[in-house]
Amino acid sequence: MLQATAPLLLTPTASLAPAVDSELKRLDVDVVHILGGPSAVSTAVEDSLTQQGYTVRRHRGATRIETAVEVAKAGAPSATEVIVARAFGGEGDPTQAFADSLAAGAWAASSGVPVLLTESGTLSAATQAYLESSKPARAFVVGGTGAVSDAVLAQIASMGIQTERVSGPTRFDTAVEIAKQRGMDDATDGRGVALIEGQAEGAWAPGFAAAGHAARKRLAVLLANGDALPEPTAAYLAGGDDATELVCAAQLAEAACDAASQALGKQLAPTVTLNEGSVAQYADVTGTVEPPEEVLSLTVSGCGLADRSVLVDADGSYATRIEGSPGECTLTFTLKTRTRGTFTKTFSLTVTEAAPATSNPELVEAQVVSTGAQVATVRYVFSEVVRATSYENTATDRIPGTQFVLYAPRGVQTTSPQSDTRFQAQDPLTNPTTDLGSSPRRDPDNNRAVLVDFLVAHVQKATTAVALKEAAHSVDVVEGQSYQPSLPGSAPLKQVQFPEGRTDLSDLVSVGSVTAQNMPPGEFKATFTFDLKEGQTEADSPTNASAYGVVLADGRIIPGKGTPARSGTTATVTFAASDTRTPDGTVCTEGNCPPLQEALTGVRRGYVLGDGTRPLQAAPVVSDGVTVGPDLVSVAIDVAGGTADFTFDDTVSSPDVSKFSLYLVNGSQLTPTEPSIVSQRVVRVKAAVSKLVVGGGVAAQAVSGPG
Repeated sequence: MLQATAPLLLTPTASLAPAVDSELKRLDVDVVHILGGPSAVSTAVEDSLTQQGYTVRRHRGATRIETAVEVAKAGAPSATEVIVARAFGGEGDPTQAFADSLAAGAWAASSGVPVLLTESGTLSAATQAYLESSKPARAFVVGGTGAVSDAVLAQIASMGIQTERVSGPTRFDTAVEIAKQRGMDDATDGRGVALIEGQAEGAWAPGFAAAGHAARKRLAVLLANGDALPEPTAAYLAGGDDATELVCAAQLAEAACDAASQALGKQLAPTVTLNEGSVAQYADVTGTVEPPEEVLSLTVSGCGLADRSVLVDADGSYATRIEGSPGECTLTFTLKTRTRGTFTKTFSLTVTEAAPATSNPELVEAQVVSTGAQVATVRYVFSEVVRATSYENTATDRIPGTQFVLYAPRGVQTTSPQSDTRFQAQDPLTNPTTDLGSSPRRDPDNNRAVLVDFLVAHVQKATTAVALKEAAHSVDVVEGQSYQPSLPGSAPLKQVQFPEGRTDLSDLVSVGSVTAQNMPPGEFKATFTFDLKEGQTEADSPTNASAYGVVLADGRIIPGKGTPARSGTTATVTFAASDTRTPDGTVCTEGNCPPLQEALTGVRRGYVLGDGTRPLQAAPVVSDGVTVGPDLVSVAIDVAGGTADFTFDDTVSSPDVSKFSLYLVNGSQLTPTEPSIVSQRVVRVKAAVSKLVVGGGVAAQAVSGPG
């Protein structure tokens, strides 16, 4: 009944659904009606609505029967007609509780008649009291005697109320009879049909919500049963034609909607599918359209997109990048076809946090993807989305091919005029006489990859691929801006091995055993492990400690000192916190060098510098555990609320906001304010956060806790 003037919105019990919050704002409503007690819609939801300035009216009773009466009192205290339906389902079939109410909802909304509920065998006391006070002239009882018994009709009639049963042998027949009671004897009498699922346990949600729409558009409400159209529903639809509007409600099986379209003589919509239910921000979602030959255009909106054109391949496949903020969102595809009109299809999608958009993605893989007569193309795959425009703009903006390098094993002679074992990518800017197209360039099939062209002879000899420190960016290039190593930091170069194998020199395998035990004050050591092959000796690993180094989480590096202690495949190197330097080589001065403990816990990567025949090599530090104090686990950003939640792995106390930081894509920092502990392990801070925030961190002693 209330849906005659107000749409029905559904929310979880504990909190207001974001979609409902947005819809209330879009509708610009003044009054919000809540149906049911706190166990149905919590007081927290009510308080949230009140705080936002809405007038909130809760209609509640001890049971659904009393709640229906309270709604009737609010909307029609002296109704002339009422609809009576069963309140509870039979044993083993909970859907009986709402089966007849699904179709009756649109009837009530279109006529303003209240729907009352009753027990099946006897007229419920609350409903009887309302009938006695309201004194309606007529009561329509929906459903057969198994739903509402003849004894209930007799009780209603004894109050001087004319009774009329509207029913059929099944719930599907009853829905048809209700449509006829509304004056829609067949599918052409109204404007169309709203088809909803009538048998599943969750069918009440889209069914009840559809009532207002069906009432306003004068649509008959019919029921489906899974993939099938029950005979009464199919027979009713057979009386319509291709001009009859068909609305398929949410959760309705696609097969049932297609069957209804065929019954009305409509041409079926092409099928649009989505392969992913969850995707990282800036990653691609994929799917198919069938049949692809029907596609004139496909556009998509939602999840950060606005009418983006999507290319559909000849086999019907498509892919499009998602740019919306992390969270739940809805993708809406609009498909224009050659012969079947225009259709829309929506999908729910969960957008997760993207890899931090640092200024220097890590190189993780190199592959030879094509080989021609003179040129071979290598795909450099990075750890995150490469978002720079450098590979697409004018020549002056481009990253030259010299930023991408291949290495050959020692002793291999090249045909290059340089007679060098290091091969640089051929680039039209540095070698204009060689026409190799656009090199390097972003890979159109992988937004984390860059394609680079090399001479075939060089690729055939190469075993290692290297990207210099400014080879790839995940932020747009700004003239004059320097791009330093990532957070966490990395070695000055990024390198990976081709699948064919490593170099014929000893290669760095791992770095670990970082400890200050038995070391002079301010010093610590780490063990570098190599992959010495048959015939190689310790002498094949670098002997100069300055060739070794470690990188801290904030990008600073510490070179080795003294002489490495070598044994078999390992070299143990000494480091001093006082030797810490920035990525550009500036050594820390007295007073601003990291304390030893900070240097120890901050080590993230070890590296060995190249020596002209050996490429620089890097390996992550193998950790043997976490710290004894609370460690930061994750940071969750609420852009709308202007807050960030820092979650730790243990109970925290006494947060010091001056030691909390948020990082933007351009490397700058936000300083949060107003720290508050919202649970035992979560600290919430205020900040001018936006979608440009890509990471967060806390300094030592930012919080107190066990250990």
